[in-house]
Amino acid sequence: MPIYEYICEKCLTKFEVSGKISVLLTLKPNCPNCNGNKVKKLISLPFIQFKGSGFYSTDKNNNNK
Repeated sequence: MPIYEYICEKCLTKFEVSGKISVLLTLKPNCPNCNGNKVKKLISLPFIQFKGSGFYSTDKNNNNK
């Protein structure tokens, strides 16, 4: 499941919530620190993990042309 970052506008606590975007668009989470309901979704980069060869310029390519 995707992880979304929020910040509480009352106490400025940053926290993460995982779940479906369809649920999170209709129900905003409460702040875990102050239980406030004025939270703002932060824009963050997605986590991408590359596994295997061929992703980096330092990788050796067996099919040299």
